[in-house]
Amino acid sequence: MRRFLYLLLMLAVGQTAVSQINEEDITSVVEQLPDESADNASDELADDLADLIENPVNLNDPDDDRLRRLPFMNEAMVRAIMQQVTNGGFESKEALFYLRGFTRESAQMLFPYVYIGKLSDIVPGRRIRIHGSTMLNAHTSVPKAVGYSAPNDSTPAAFAGKPFRVLLKQEFSWSNKLRAGLLMENDPGEPMFSSHYPLTDFVSGFVHYKNKKHWLRQVIVGHYSARFGQGLGLWTGFSMDASSVQTSIHRNFRDIAPNFSAAEYGYLRGVAAQIKAGDYMIHVFGSNTNGDATINDTDSLSAIESISETGYHRTSTELAKRHSLRQNLYGTYIRRSFMRLGIGAGFNSWHANHPFAVSDAPYRKYYLTGDNMQTASADYVYYGVKCSFFGEVAWQSTGGYAMLQGIDMELSDFVQLSLAYRNYGRKYFSVYQNSASVASSQPGGEEGFYAAVSFSPFNNLSVLCSANIYRNRWLLYQADAPSDGSLFRVKATYSVSHNSSLRFNFKQTNRERSPIGSSDNSLVDHTRRTYKLTWNSQFGNFRLKTAADFASYTDGSFRSNGVMLSQNVKYQIQKVSVEIQLAHFDTDDYYSRLYNFVPDVLYSMSIPSFQDNGITALANISCKPTKDLNIWFRVWHTKYFNKSEISSGNTLVNSSHTTQLKLQLRYRF
Repeated sequence: MRRFLYLLLMLAVGQTAVSQINEEDITSVVEQLPDESADNASDELADDLADLIENPVNLNDPDDDRLRRLPFMNEAMVRAIMQQVTNGGFESKEALFYLRGFTRESAQMLFPYVYIGKLSDIVPGRRIRIHGSTMLNAHTSVPKAVGYSAPNDSTPAAFAGKPFRVLLKQEFSWSNKLRAGLLMENDPGEPMFSSHYPLTDFVSGFVHYKNKKHWLRQVIVGHYSARFGQGLGLWTGFSMDASSVQTSIHRNFRDIAPNFSAAEYGYLRGVAAQIKAGDYMIHVFGSNTNGDATINDTDSLSAIESISETGYHRTSTELAKRHSLRQNLYGTYIRRSFMRLGIGAGFNSWHANHPFAVSDAPYRKYYLTGDNMQTASADYVYYGVKCSFFGEVAWQSTGGYAMLQGIDMELSDFVQLSLAYRNYGRKYFSVYQNSASVASSQPGGEEGFYAAVSFSPFNNLSVLCSANIYRNRWLLYQADAPSDGSLFRVKATYSVSHNSSLRFNFKQTNRERSPIGSSDNSLVDHTRRTYKLTWNSQFGNFRLKTAADFASYTDGSFRSNGVMLSQNVKYQIQKVSVEIQLAHFDTDDYYSRLYNFVPDVLYSMSIPSFQDNGITALANISCKPTKDLNIWFRVWHTKYFNKSEISSGNTLVNSSHTTQLKLQLRYRF
């Protein structure tokens, strides 16, 4: 193994790309992710953002569509940039301030991912063809959980592996046309390098060819993502709730892309290609993946009871689920673009090695029960002068259907309005789909209306308000009757100066569910409100962030409240960065939990939840001893005042405190 790691580290020789990754550029986007989705999604998003920082987009290149990968970019902003290129191009990044649809905040967020060059320019400083990087990440937590210790001499420990995580990522690029990557990852408690697991628990990789001037635009072999339309027909991997960073929920066309994330679900594995034939862009793909599931074996049938997406294979129960589900997916997607109109159509066929079991739970009445499903979809987008229309419809062989229709309008240079309507049939089932939904993981039976408005009354103030009102026409978990719900958000950012800003976030979630702690099946309103006030400022080499959070949860007579105060101080010079975070949290229970951005090493950004009463302290240090080597070291300590045990079951820690240690090395060549 030692020789193997050394070989990966020294396999190629080259020159480092000029663009340097600044974690602050990535975290400014990741920290705006919406609550629950952030912790699982930020790994994939951070990888995309880091790649764009190292390989920035030339604003004067009208054929480069990579800006659509940025979650805070909508189609109107992309088209405004293309129009500026047509009218003479960009002479400086500051010209973004004056484009339609941009605020000072959104323009500054774009700065790290773009540069100004001639159309024929390559990335500044890229003088050789071969470059790449090797990254090694390891972390552990102390004290250890009880699952790592054997209860007696005759009973082994519940966890089969050691209490640390290992992640190795190796990447090569050649001439901006050929890219390859290898990822090996092992979660804490998982076995590795044994007779049954000769490598790490999770291994992925890809080879990616891309040439925007050839009829064969892309070919990907290995792990990849496929994202088409608005997510009703096929959308794998990460998707961001647009209302947290922009007005429209319109998803930009993203096609196929390599998947270099350590997430062990939501990806495709096989071959995918993108072909340009005249005005048509044709995608073909095939995939075979192994997943985790609970299989119910009977005398006559083996059926899938549930699918696990945790990716953990630590205990005998988890190991029994490992790779018990095999899924095949193949299909095609075709798109044609006109001057103002883009239309697309796709078809995919999904097959599993076992059918889904018929459940006795009433809310699962319309869930998929077979072992195969075919999905056909059609989508469009039309760009007007000051408004655009978008939509998608999808049909499934099981009888499911889904429809989404929206409109984005520019009421003035400073006001944007977005409206969208969705209607998902009860039998609409999500396997490799990822639709705009707020009700549950399976969106079947949901009907909703979305409205959002953003305005900037003056240049240093931007406000975004959104409302998402929906109804479930069938039962849900903890809702034994059709139910209503809503989601409201307000985000306001005020730039006090070039180096200081004040941000206010408000979120209110309403849903009808059964009362907490009661056997009564009647539905009552559950309301959760969160408030967050954040002050960001920079003084020389110091960057400060002060945040105050408050959460409340009500359910009839039930009340729960939570508060959190946090302070970040970051000192950064040319080769060294030190960030310290101190926070105190006090919540009544799980229902008033609070989410707070926690600084981390590159590619590992997260926004975990905090509950109970305690403090957390973190130190995140990064340095660059040579021009090609980066080192990160992170210590995160959490202390609880109101309990002497943390977690439960095999992850139980018999202590009131826990400390996480993390080390990451990255060598670029």
